[in-house]
Amino acid sequence: MSLRFLSTFALIVAAAASPAQSAELPLAISQVEKVTGLSGLTTKPAKYDKVGTNFVTAQGQTVITLKVASAAIYDVWKSHPSMNDQAPLAGVGEDAVVSKQGHYICFKKSGQGVCVVVGNAGTTPMSDAQIVELAKLASQ
Repeated sequence: MSLRFLSTFALIVAAAASPAQSAELPLAISQVEKVTGLSGLTTKPAKYDKVGTNFVTAQGQTVITLKVASAAIYDVWKSHPSMNDQAPLAGVGEDAVVSKQGHYICFKKSGQGVCVVVGNAGTTPMSDAQIVELAKLASQ
């Protein structure tokens, strides 16, 4: 095999391994700031989740993690919930589920799976209405 082939193959594999970083995110920083009332947020790749992007404060606290993966990955998320309180949620994307215990809303959008997962920023927890609003914005 040529070095050129291996380099091209490595680039393709790297792009496929991190779709959340290579594709445009379905939520903008300005949208997250408006819904949460926080300012000065930035994004960075999630440390332990290859399909996640963290929206973080200047102090490095995660406000939300936005996960974007294939619809097949969404099916795995839905069939193996991390919390046992997953319930259907109407009005957000396709086939949406919510977990209050897990602090997430996941849904399908344009052949992709998307999850909005609440982080640990600040001392005031994010309200259910804020989580739903972020998920609705991401599903548009």
